[in-house]
Amino acid sequence: MSGPKSGTASGTESPARLPKDVVRDVVEQGRAESSLIDAAAVPQPRTVKGRATLVQIKEAGRVVFQRDGYVHARVADIAAEAGLSNGAFYRYFTDKEHLMLVILDDFLRQYRDYIRVPFNPDRPLASIQASYERYLEFYREHVDLMTLMNQASQVVEEVRTLWLSSAAEVYARMARLLKRCQDLGMLRDGVQIELIAPLLGGMIEQYANLTYVHNAHEVSDPAVVAEQITAMWVSGVLKNVDR
Repeated sequence: MSGPKSGTASGTESPARLPKDVVRDVVEQGRAESSLIDAAAVPQPRTVKGRATLVQIKEAGRVVFQRDGYVHARVADIAAEAGLSNGAFYRYFTDKEHLMLVILDDFLRQYRDYIRVPFNPDRPLASIQASYERYLEFYREHVDLMTLMNQASQVVEEVRTLWLSSAAEVYARMARLLKRCQDLGMLRDGVQIELIAPLLGGMIEQYANLTYVHNAHEVSDPAVVAEQITAMWVSGVLKNVDR
């Protein structure tokens, strides 16, 4: 690969942090962090014009990746979509893979910010429901990038790392919610957070993928889906909670 590697600035790759590792961090330390593309690999134009051109290229890349798929997308098509020459593209990115990694890095940072819902100990069920609802809303609104990440993860190791990071964020969120409920004495006896968090996270992740990417289910209002999943928490995971 000619593009930048994730990991250190020297190009040494860092191993992907598996979802199980991130969930364990939440259980043991109350927090989790997952690495994305190295900051040194992200273009940082110094001028207003340069920053505007960078935005053009990223927007064009998103259009072409959605239209043609990652494998068939070409730098020439991305440059043409942006109204630029191939040379202008290469002043910012080494190849289409580099561009894709930067786009997905931006995407996952937005994702982290959007799904962050403060936990209200006075309204725990509302907090759980809001977390699911925001996840589904974000997935639906960014289905093209979810599809891109899914496609590219099959052929690019760095994207597989990003994909695992995305899954880890979902599982870590579930683990944090479960731990908060445990601290409030609401978790059923015998519930293993390390096991249940990936199960709950994987369920919503798979539902979103099948519904929004593959159109396998009739699309329902995220609020309705979130309400139903929260009811499953009450039935199988929590105790001492009024329905």
